[in-house]
Amino acid sequence: MTDKNIGYDPDILMGACIQAAAVALAAKNPETATDPVEIARLAAEIRDEALVQM
Repeated sequence: MTDKNIGYDPDILMGACIQAAAVALAAKNPETATDPVEIARLAAEIRDEALVQM
């Protein structure tokens, strides 16, 4: 199955996940909002859950 069959753009999805992760981390602890490793970890979790929901 290709990305076009699913109906989403992976770049847009990942960009949205990174933004959501940064906002969530900033709300929880502003110091972690600038940690790229934490942002990437949470963004991957959000992306995985979004793909499951599709």
